[in-house]
Amino acid sequence: MALEDGTIVTADTISTLEEPDKSKIEAIYANWLNANKHYERDWRNFELTACDWMLVADATHGGEPIAGSQKLDDILLYRSELRGYDLTKDNRPVRPEWYV
Repeated sequence: MALEDGTIVTADTISTLEEPDKSKIEAIYANWLNANKHYERDWRNFELTACDWMLVADATHGGEPIAGSQKLDDILLYRSELRGYDLTKDNRPVRPEWYV
């Protein structure tokens, strides 16, 4: 985003702004977050649904059983991070490296 004088504002530079520019940018960002919550919720729900099958007792990945393996622990952690994800505070959870 750019200020009226052409200054580019990023997440890293917003804290250096003085009032009223800082308040204006924060309000714009808050409105954007509010308007986009449903997209993030849809993404999160898609990710949860996409890995539901891994919780089935006889599920395999790469020919190896998931149950009782590190992969199951990774997926359970990922799903927990997805359920706790808050767009206003957190970066998106990242899939385990092996689950691309």
